[in-house]
Amino acid sequence: MIEGNISKQPAEKFPISLDFTKYLEAGETITSGAGTTVTSKNKETGSSTTATLLSGTYAISGSKVIQTIHQGTDGEDHLVEFRITTSASKVYEGEICVLIRNV
Repeated sequence: MIEGNISKQPAEKFPISLDFTKYLEAGETITSGAGTTVTSKNKETGSSTTATLLSGTYAISGSKVIQTIHQGTDGEDHLVEFRITTSASKVYEGEICVLIRNV
């Protein structure tokens, strides 16, 4: 499910995050490592852009997963997919659409 859109210029570099609070039960946490991932793909072609759009590894802060994005080509749209595994072994996914626009 697409949780929102973010616009950025091709040279900008900044963190984005997805909050999974609405999915977590009291005391349940997001686990790091296997099962929790952040990937990206070109929305039009479906080609992976993880190596070029995402910078470094994700971080977990409470119920949020944070990922830095950078680069991109003007006019392209990318889907950044956040997939989490919880301490209760549940798996949830959410996407943010990153619109690359040279303004």
